[in-house]
Amino acid sequence: MRKSEFGKLDIYDILKGAFFTAVSSILTAVILILESADISVLFDIAKLKYVLIIGLTTFTTYVLKRILTNSNNKFLKNETKTRC
Repeated sequence: MRKSEFGKLDIYDILKGAFFTAVSSILTAVILILESADISVLFDIAKLKYVLIIGLTTFTTYVLKRILTNSNNKFLKNETKTRC
């Protein structure tokens, strides 16, 4: 799988971030429903805001991680140039 260079993102990074956002938001919503035993808990604006904040935090964390790592998965390291 192709990895983006240090300081850059590609479309796959955005798509994976969106996937993790959806999964974390869905799991948070399921936990809220199971705790209250009522699906109408998601129509509460405070609970919906909580789910959205979890999703946004997940997306931001993933994208920052991808920006700050290089294609060799080294954190805060520039790409190593290979000599031909």
